[in-house]
Amino acid sequence: MEKSSSTSTTVPHFRVNHILLKKIATSLSGVHLKHLAIRFEHELLTLMGKVDVAHEWVQQDDLYVFVRHLMFQSATNSLCGRQLLRMEPTFEENFWGFDNRIMLLTSGLPRFLVREAWAVREKCLISVRRWLDVVFSENEDWDDPKTSLDVDHPAEMFRANRRFCSNLKEMDMDCHASDHLGMLWGLNANAIPLTFWTIFEVLQRGELLEEVRKEVLGSILPESRGRDVRFDIDKLCRNPLLQSIYAEAARLYVNNTHTRGLRADTQLGPWSLKRDRFVLFSTFWTQRDPTTWNTGTSADPHPVDEFWAKRFLIYPHDPMSGPLKPTSLPDRLPEQAEANIPRFSLDGLTGMWIPYGGGDSICPGRFFAKQKILFGLAFMVTLFDLELIPGWNLEMDRSQLGFGTTVPKGSAPFMIRKRNWEETRI
Repeated sequence: MEKSSSTSTTVPHFRVNHILLKKIATSLSGVHLKHLAIRFEHELLTLMGKVDVAHEWVQQDDLYVFVRHLMFQSATNSLCGRQLLRMEPTFEENFWGFDNRIMLLTSGLPRFLVREAWAVREKCLISVRRWLDVVFSENEDWDDPKTSLDVDHPAEMFRANRRFCSNLKEMDMDCHASDHLGMLWGLNANAIPLTFWTIFEVLQRGELLEEVRKEVLGSILPESRGRDVRFDIDKLCRNPLLQSIYAEAARLYVNNTHTRGLRADTQLGPWSLKRDRFVLFSTFWTQRDPTTWNTGTSADPHPVDEFWAKRFLIYPHDPMSGPLKPTSLPDRLPEQAEANIPRFSLDGLTGMWIPYGGGDSICPGRFFAKQKILFGLAFMVTLFDLELIPGWNLEMDRSQLGFGTTVPKGSAPFMIRKRNWEETRI
Protein backbone atom coordinates (compact mmCIF):
# COMPACT_ATOMS: atom_id res chain seq x y z
CA MET A 1 0.00 0.00 0.00
CA GLU A 2 1.38 3.37 -0.97
CA LYS A 3 2.18 5.94 1.71
CA SER A 4 -0.12 8.86 2.36
CA SER A 5 2.89 11.15 1.93
CA SER A 6 6.66 10.90 1.53
CA THR A 7 7.12 11.82 5.20
CA SER A 8 4.71 9.20 6.57
CA THR A 9 6.18 6.72 9.06
CA THR A 10 2.98 4.75 9.67
CA VAL A 11 3.20 1.09 8.73
CA PRO A 12 0.68 0.16 6.00
CA HIS A 13 -1.69 -2.01 8.05
CA PHE A 14 -1.99 0.68 10.73
CA ARG A 15 -3.35 3.26 8.28
CA VAL A 16 -6.76 2.42 9.69
CA ASN A 17 -8.68 5.53 8.61
CA HIS A 18 -7.36 5.29 5.05
CA ILE A 19 -8.08 1.56 4.77
CA LEU A 20 -11.57 1.84 6.21
CA LEU A 21 -12.41 4.79 3.98
CA LYS A 22 -11.45 2.75 0.90
CA LYS A 23 -13.43 -0.27 2.10
CA ILE A 24 -16.48 1.88 2.83
CA ALA A 25 -16.20 3.54 -0.59
CA THR A 26 -16.06 0.11 -2.26
CA SER A 27 -19.06 -1.20 -0.31
CA LEU A 28 -21.08 1.92 -1.19
CA SER A 29 -20.58 1.66 -4.94
CA GLY A 30 -21.20 -0.78 -7.78
CA VAL A 31 -23.17 -3.91 -7.05
CA HIS A 32 -23.01 -3.32 -3.28
CA LEU A 33 -24.70 0.06 -3.70
CA LYS A 34 -27.34 -1.52 -5.92
CA HIS A 35 -28.08 -4.16 -3.29
CA LEU A 36 -28.19 -1.55 -0.54
CA ALA A 37 -30.67 0.55 -2.52
CA ILE A 38 -32.92 -2.51 -2.97
CA ARG A 39 -32.73 -3.25 0.76
CA PHE A 40 -33.56 0.36 1.65
CA GLU A 41 -36.46 0.58 -0.82
CA HIS A 42 -37.96 -2.61 0.59
CA GLU A 43 -37.69 -1.42 4.19
CA LEU A 44 -39.06 2.05 3.48
CA LEU A 45 -42.02 0.66 1.53
CA THR A 46 -42.75 -1.83 4.33
CA LEU A 47 -42.71 0.88 6.99
CA MET A 48 -44.84 3.28 4.95
CA GLY A 49 -47.37 0.50 4.54
CA LYS A 50 -47.68 0.39 8.33
CA VAL A 51 -48.41 4.11 8.71
CA ASP A 52 -51.74 4.32 10.52
CA VAL A 53 -53.70 6.51 8.11
CA ALA A 54 -56.63 5.80 5.79
CA HIS A 55 -58.22 7.78 2.97
CA GLU A 56 -59.58 10.41 5.36
CA TRP A 57 -57.44 13.35 6.46
CA VAL A 58 -55.78 13.06 9.88
CA GLN A 59 -53.49 15.51 11.63
CA GLN A 60 -49.92 14.73 12.70
CA ASP A 61 -47.86 16.88 15.06
CA ASP A 62 -44.56 17.29 13.24
CA LEU A 63 -43.48 16.44 9.70
CA TYR A 64 -39.80 16.25 10.70
CA VAL A 65 -40.41 13.65 13.40
CA PHE A 66 -42.63 11.68 10.99
CA VAL A 67 -40.05 11.64 8.17
CA ARG A 68 -37.12 11.09 10.53
CA HIS A 69 -38.66 7.96 12.07
CA LEU A 70 -39.47 6.33 8.73
CA MET A 71 -36.08 7.15 7.23
CA PHE A 72 -34.05 6.13 10.29
CA GLN A 73 -35.75 2.78 10.71
CA SER A 74 -35.43 2.00 7.00
CA ALA A 75 -31.80 3.11 6.72
CA THR A 76 -30.67 1.35 9.90
CA ASN A 77 -32.39 -1.91 8.96
CA SER A 78 -30.96 -1.80 5.44
CA LEU A 79 -27.43 -1.17 6.77
CA CYS A 80 -27.30 -3.30 9.92
CA GLY A 81 -30.05 -5.80 9.33
CA ARG A 82 -33.22 -5.79 11.42
CA GLN A 83 -31.64 -7.27 14.53
CA LEU A 84 -30.17 -4.05 15.96
CA LEU A 85 -33.51 -2.25 16.32
CA ARG A 86 -35.25 -5.45 17.42
CA MET A 87 -32.71 -5.95 20.20
CA GLU A 88 -32.44 -2.28 21.15
CA PRO A 89 -35.86 -0.58 20.85
CA THR A 90 -34.56 2.64 22.48
CA PHE A 91 -31.65 2.98 20.04
CA GLU A 92 -33.46 5.40 17.73
CA GLU A 93 -34.33 7.80 20.57
CA ASN A 94 -30.80 7.59 21.98
CA PHE A 95 -29.25 8.09 18.54
CA TRP A 96 -31.00 11.42 17.99
CA GLY A 97 -30.18 12.44 21.56
CA PHE A 98 -26.54 11.72 20.72
CA ASP A 99 -26.82 13.66 17.46
CA ASN A 100 -28.35 16.67 19.24
CA ARG A 101 -25.33 16.79 21.56
CA ILE A 102 -22.59 15.99 19.05
CA MET A 103 -21.19 19.51 19.11
CA LEU A 104 -20.79 19.33 22.89
CA LEU A 105 -18.87 16.06 22.54
CA THR A 106 -16.46 17.59 20.04
CA SER A 107 -16.02 20.87 21.93
CA GLY A 108 -13.23 19.57 24.17
CA LEU A 109 -15.18 20.32 27.35
CA PRO A 110 -14.46 18.03 30.32
CA ARG A 111 -16.89 15.21 30.92
CA PHE A 112 -18.37 16.66 34.12
CA LEU A 113 -19.63 19.68 32.15
CA VAL A 114 -21.38 17.63 29.46
CA ARG A 115 -22.57 14.60 31.40
CA GLU A 116 -25.79 14.18 29.40
CA ALA A 117 -23.87 14.08 26.13
CA TRP A 118 -21.49 11.42 27.41
CA ALA A 119 -24.35 9.41 28.91
CA VAL A 120 -26.46 9.27 25.75
CA ARG A 121 -23.44 8.36 23.63
CA GLU A 122 -22.63 5.54 26.05
CA LYS A 123 -26.18 4.23 25.69
CA CYS A 124 -25.71 4.12 21.92
CA LEU A 125 -22.35 2.37 22.24
CA ILE A 126 -23.77 -0.24 24.61
CA SER A 127 -26.54 -1.00 22.11
CA VAL A 128 -24.08 -1.35 19.24
CA ARG A 129 -21.78 -3.56 21.33
CA ARG A 130 -24.66 -5.87 22.22
CA TRP A 131 -25.66 -6.09 18.58
CA LEU A 132 -22.09 -6.83 17.48
CA ASP A 133 -21.72 -9.54 20.13
CA VAL A 134 -24.81 -11.31 18.83
CA VAL A 135 -24.90 -10.77 15.09
CA PHE A 136 -21.24 -11.47 14.35
CA SER A 137 -20.84 -14.33 16.81
CA GLU A 138 -23.40 -16.47 15.02
CA ASN A 139 -22.12 -19.22 12.76
CA GLU A 140 -22.83 -17.36 9.57
CA ASP A 141 -20.81 -17.06 6.39
CA TRP A 142 -20.63 -13.27 6.10
CA ASP A 143 -19.02 -13.56 2.67
CA ASP A 144 -21.98 -15.49 1.25
CA PRO A 145 -23.36 -13.36 -1.63
CA LYS A 146 -26.73 -15.11 -1.26
CA THR A 147 -27.42 -13.06 1.87
CA SER A 148 -26.50 -9.67 0.36
CA LEU A 149 -30.19 -8.81 -0.20
CA ASP A 150 -31.42 -10.40 3.03
CA VAL A 151 -32.35 -7.58 5.42
CA ASP A 152 -32.00 -9.97 8.36
CA HIS A 153 -28.25 -9.77 7.68
CA PRO A 154 -25.93 -6.73 7.78
CA ALA A 155 -25.09 -5.02 4.49
CA GLU A 156 -21.68 -5.42 2.87
CA MET A 157 -20.32 -2.20 4.38
CA PHE A 158 -20.69 -3.51 7.92
CA ARG A 159 -19.48 -6.97 6.94
CA ALA A 160 -16.32 -5.58 5.32
CA ASN A 161 -15.69 -3.30 8.27
CA ARG A 162 -16.09 -6.17 10.71
CA ARG A 163 -13.75 -8.41 8.72
CA PHE A 164 -11.00 -5.79 8.74
CA CYS A 165 -11.41 -4.77 12.38
CA SER A 166 -11.43 -8.38 13.56
CA ASN A 167 -7.92 -8.84 12.16
CA LEU A 168 -6.52 -5.92 14.16
CA LYS A 169 -5.67 -7.19 17.63
CA GLU A 170 -5.20 -3.60 18.78
CA MET A 171 -8.94 -2.97 18.28
CA ASP A 172 -11.12 -4.33 21.07
CA MET A 173 -14.92 -4.50 21.09
CA ASP A 174 -15.20 -0.94 22.38
CA CYS A 175 -13.24 0.24 19.33
CA HIS A 176 -15.46 -1.79 17.03
CA ALA A 177 -18.61 -0.33 18.59
CA SER A 178 -17.29 3.22 18.30
CA ASP A 179 -16.39 2.67 14.66
CA HIS A 180 -19.79 1.23 13.79
CA LEU A 181 -21.66 3.99 15.63
CA GLY A 182 -19.59 6.54 13.74
CA MET A 183 -20.57 4.98 10.42
CA LEU A 184 -24.24 4.95 11.38
CA TRP A 185 -24.04 8.59 12.41
CA GLY A 186 -22.36 9.59 9.16
CA LEU A 187 -24.91 7.76 7.03
CA ASN A 188 -28.02 8.93 8.91
CA ALA A 189 -27.44 12.26 10.63
CA ASN A 190 -27.06 14.25 7.40
CA ALA A 191 -29.17 12.47 4.78
CA ILE A 192 -32.27 12.13 6.96
CA PRO A 193 -32.70 15.83 7.85
CA LEU A 194 -31.95 16.65 4.20
CA THR A 195 -34.75 14.30 3.15
CA PHE A 196 -37.07 16.25 5.40
CA TRP A 197 -36.00 19.63 3.98
CA THR A 198 -36.47 18.33 0.43
CA ILE A 199 -40.02 17.15 1.16
CA PHE A 200 -40.81 20.27 3.19
CA GLU A 201 -39.78 22.64 0.40
CA VAL A 202 -41.80 20.71 -2.20
CA LEU A 203 -44.95 20.66 -0.03
CA GLN A 204 -44.89 24.45 0.29
CA ARG A 205 -45.30 24.84 -3.46
CA GLY A 206 -48.44 23.30 -4.95
CA GLU A 207 -47.38 23.57 -8.59
CA LEU A 208 -43.97 22.09 -7.81
CA LEU A 209 -45.60 19.20 -5.93
CA GLU A 210 -47.65 18.31 -8.99
CA GLU A 211 -44.57 18.55 -11.21
CA VAL A 212 -42.68 16.25 -8.85
CA ARG A 213 -45.51 13.71 -8.82
CA LYS A 214 -45.55 13.70 -12.61
CA GLU A 215 -41.79 13.12 -12.80
CA VAL A 216 -41.88 10.46 -10.09
CA LEU A 217 -44.73 8.66 -11.87
CA GLY A 218 -42.44 8.19 -14.86
CA SER A 219 -39.97 6.25 -12.69
CA ILE A 220 -42.48 3.76 -11.26
CA LEU A 221 -41.87 0.25 -12.56
CA PRO A 222 -44.74 -1.22 -14.65
CA GLU A 223 -45.38 -4.12 -12.26
CA SER A 224 -46.22 -1.77 -9.35
CA ARG A 225 -49.73 -2.15 -7.96
CA GLY A 226 -51.54 -0.41 -5.09
CA ARG A 227 -49.31 0.09 -2.06
CA ASP A 228 -46.65 -2.17 -3.59
CA VAL A 229 -44.73 0.52 -5.48
CA ARG A 230 -41.30 -0.01 -6.99
CA PHE A 231 -39.09 2.61 -8.59
CA ASP A 232 -36.40 2.52 -11.24
CA ILE A 233 -33.77 4.08 -8.99
CA ASP A 234 -31.39 4.90 -11.85
CA LYS A 235 -34.15 6.75 -13.70
CA LEU A 236 -35.21 8.48 -10.49
CA CYS A 237 -31.65 9.67 -9.78
CA ARG A 238 -31.14 10.90 -13.36
CA ASN A 239 -34.33 12.96 -13.48
CA PRO A 240 -33.32 16.61 -14.05
CA LEU A 241 -36.00 18.23 -11.87
CA LEU A 242 -35.57 15.81 -8.97
CA GLN A 243 -31.81 16.23 -9.08
CA SER A 244 -32.17 20.01 -9.08
CA ILE A 245 -34.49 19.91 -6.06
CA TYR A 246 -32.07 17.63 -4.22
CA ALA A 247 -29.05 19.80 -5.09
CA GLU A 248 -30.84 23.01 -4.08
CA ALA A 249 -31.87 21.56 -0.72
CA ALA A 250 -28.26 20.49 -0.14
CA ARG A 251 -27.02 23.96 -1.11
CA LEU A 252 -29.32 25.63 1.41
CA TYR A 253 -29.27 23.22 4.33
CA VAL A 254 -25.90 21.42 4.33
CA ASN A 255 -23.28 23.61 5.95
CA ASN A 256 -19.87 22.11 6.65
CA THR A 257 -16.64 23.46 8.05
CA HIS A 258 -13.71 21.95 6.15
CA THR A 259 -10.15 21.76 7.42
CA ARG A 260 -6.98 21.10 5.47
CA GLY A 261 -3.45 20.67 6.78
CA LEU A 262 -0.80 22.17 4.52
CA ARG A 263 2.12 19.95 3.53
CA ALA A 264 3.95 22.80 1.82
CA ASP A 265 3.96 26.59 1.76
CA THR A 266 0.84 27.66 -0.13
CA GLN A 267 -0.46 30.84 -1.70
CA LEU A 268 -4.23 31.06 -1.23
CA GLY A 269 -5.46 34.20 -2.94
CA PRO A 270 -3.89 37.12 -1.10
CA TRP A 271 -2.79 34.94 1.83
CA SER A 272 0.62 33.29 2.18
CA LEU A 273 0.26 30.18 4.32
CA LYS A 274 3.13 28.22 5.81
CA ARG A 275 3.62 24.48 5.85
CA ASP A 276 1.97 22.58 8.74
CA ARG A 277 -0.64 25.31 9.25
CA PHE A 278 -4.33 24.52 9.04
CA VAL A 279 -6.90 26.12 6.75
CA LEU A 280 -10.52 26.18 7.88
CA PHE A 281 -13.40 27.37 5.72
CA SER A 282 -17.19 27.27 5.77
CA THR A 283 -19.42 26.13 2.92
CA PHE A 284 -22.24 28.33 4.21
CA TRP A 285 -20.85 31.33 2.37
CA THR A 286 -19.61 29.60 -0.78
CA GLN A 287 -23.02 28.01 -1.30
CA ARG A 288 -24.78 31.38 -0.81
CA ASP A 289 -22.48 33.75 -2.67
CA PRO A 290 -24.77 36.12 -4.63
CA THR A 291 -21.92 37.24 -6.87
CA THR A 292 -21.56 33.81 -8.49
CA TRP A 293 -24.86 31.94 -8.00
CA ASN A 294 -27.72 32.59 -10.39
CA THR A 295 -30.35 34.70 -8.64
CA GLY A 296 -32.86 34.85 -11.47
CA THR A 297 -33.91 38.03 -13.23
CA SER A 298 -35.42 41.31 -12.10
CA ALA A 299 -38.80 40.04 -13.29
CA ASP A 300 -38.35 36.63 -11.63
CA PRO A 301 -35.85 36.97 -8.75
CA HIS A 302 -34.54 34.01 -6.75
CA PRO A 303 -32.22 35.17 -3.92
CA VAL A 304 -29.50 32.78 -2.73
CA ASP A 305 -31.09 32.42 0.71
CA GLU A 306 -34.36 31.14 -0.76
CA PHE A 307 -35.21 27.74 -2.23
CA TRP A 308 -35.45 27.68 -6.03
CA ALA A 309 -36.29 24.21 -7.31
CA LYS A 310 -34.96 24.85 -10.83
CA ARG A 311 -31.73 26.66 -9.95
CA PHE A 312 -29.63 23.74 -11.24
CA LEU A 313 -31.48 23.32 -14.54
CA ILE A 314 -30.12 24.56 -17.86
CA TYR A 315 -32.71 25.16 -20.57
CA PRO A 316 -31.20 24.94 -24.09
CA HIS A 317 -33.05 28.04 -25.33
CA ASP A 318 -32.39 30.13 -22.22
CA PRO A 319 -28.83 31.41 -21.69
CA MET A 320 -29.96 32.97 -18.39
CA SER A 321 -30.71 29.56 -16.85
CA GLY A 322 -28.41 27.33 -14.81
CA PRO A 323 -26.84 27.50 -11.36
CA LEU A 324 -24.24 30.19 -12.16
CA LYS A 325 -24.84 33.85 -12.85
CA PRO A 326 -24.68 34.45 -16.61
CA THR A 327 -21.91 36.99 -15.91
CA SER A 328 -19.85 34.17 -14.36
CA LEU A 329 -19.92 32.21 -17.61
CA PRO A 330 -17.88 32.74 -20.77
CA ASP A 331 -20.55 34.15 -23.15
CA ARG A 332 -22.77 31.09 -23.18
CA LEU A 333 -24.92 30.91 -26.28
CA PRO A 334 -28.28 29.16 -26.55
CA GLU A 335 -27.76 25.42 -27.03
CA GLN A 336 -28.85 23.75 -30.24
CA ALA A 337 -31.92 21.70 -29.38
CA GLU A 338 -35.33 21.30 -30.98
CA ALA A 339 -37.15 21.03 -27.66
CA ASN A 340 -36.44 23.25 -24.68
CA ILE A 341 -35.97 20.23 -22.38
CA PRO A 342 -33.85 21.11 -19.33
CA ARG A 343 -30.80 19.24 -18.13
CA PHE A 344 -29.34 19.12 -14.65
CA SER A 345 -25.91 20.68 -14.29
CA LEU A 346 -23.17 21.07 -11.68
CA ASP A 347 -20.76 22.48 -14.27
CA GLY A 348 -18.54 25.25 -12.95
CA LEU A 349 -19.46 24.62 -9.31
CA THR A 350 -16.17 23.12 -8.12
CA GLY A 351 -15.48 24.64 -4.72
CA MET A 352 -18.96 26.20 -4.60
CA TRP A 353 -21.37 23.28 -4.22
CA ILE A 354 -19.58 21.00 -1.76
CA PRO A 355 -22.12 19.38 0.60
CA TYR A 356 -20.02 16.20 0.66
CA GLY A 357 -16.55 17.70 0.90
CA GLY A 358 -13.96 16.95 -1.74
CA GLY A 359 -10.64 15.41 -2.61
CA ASP A 360 -9.52 12.13 -1.04
CA SER A 361 -11.82 12.67 1.93
CA ILE A 362 -15.02 13.23 -0.04
CA CYS A 363 -17.98 11.49 1.60
CA PRO A 364 -18.10 7.87 0.34
CA GLY A 365 -21.80 7.67 1.18
CA ARG A 366 -22.88 10.48 -1.15
CA PHE A 367 -24.42 8.15 -3.76
CA PHE A 368 -26.44 6.24 -1.18
CA ALA A 369 -27.48 9.53 0.44
CA LYS A 370 -28.86 10.79 -2.86
CA GLN A 371 -30.76 7.54 -3.41
CA LYS A 372 -32.24 7.65 0.10
CA ILE A 373 -33.35 11.25 -0.27
CA LEU A 374 -35.01 10.71 -3.65
CA PHE A 375 -36.59 7.45 -2.50
CA GLY A 376 -37.98 9.29 0.53
CA LEU A 377 -39.40 12.10 -1.61
CA ALA A 378 -40.79 9.74 -4.25
CA PHE A 379 -42.54 7.38 -1.84
CA MET A 380 -43.93 10.22 0.28
CA VAL A 381 -45.58 12.13 -2.59
CA THR A 382 -46.77 8.92 -4.29
CA LEU A 383 -48.33 7.06 -1.36
CA PHE A 384 -49.70 10.02 0.60
CA ASP A 385 -51.47 13.32 0.23
CA LEU A 386 -49.79 15.76 2.59
CA GLU A 387 -50.60 19.35 3.47
CA LEU A 388 -48.76 21.64 5.86
CA ILE A 389 -51.12 23.26 8.35
CA PRO A 390 -51.07 27.08 8.09
CA GLY A 391 -49.29 28.76 10.96
CA TRP A 392 -46.40 26.29 11.18
CA ASN A 393 -43.36 27.71 12.93
CA LEU A 394 -40.19 26.22 11.54
CA GLU A 395 -36.73 27.50 10.69
CA MET A 396 -33.19 26.26 10.28
CA ASP A 397 -31.42 25.68 13.61
CA ARG A 398 -28.34 27.84 13.16
CA SER A 399 -26.74 26.57 16.36
CA GLN A 400 -25.47 23.61 14.31
CA LEU A 401 -24.03 25.57 11.40
CA GLY A 402 -20.80 24.06 10.15
CA PHE A 403 -21.62 20.54 11.32
CA GLY A 404 -23.42 19.04 8.34
CA THR A 405 -27.12 19.20 7.58
CA THR A 406 -28.91 21.66 9.83
CA VAL A 407 -31.98 20.32 11.62
CA PRO A 408 -35.25 22.24 11.87
CA LYS A 409 -36.07 24.39 14.87
CA GLY A 410 -39.74 24.39 15.79
CA SER A 411 -42.40 22.08 14.37
CA ALA A 412 -44.45 21.65 11.22
CA PRO A 413 -47.88 20.08 11.91
CA PHE A 414 -49.48 18.55 8.83
CA MET A 415 -52.45 16.68 7.44
CA ILE A 416 -52.02 13.28 5.82
CA ARG A 417 -54.12 10.65 4.07
CA LYS A 418 -53.50 7.70 1.80
CA ARG A 419 -53.30 8.51 -1.89
CA ASN A 420 -54.45 6.36 -4.81
CA TRP A 421 -51.59 7.09 -7.19
CA GLU A 422 -52.86 4.61 -9.78
CA GLU A 423 -55.71 6.98 -10.66
CA THR A 424 -53.12 9.32 -12.17
CA ARG A 425 -51.43 6.60 -14.20
CA ILE A 426 -52.10 6.76 -17.91
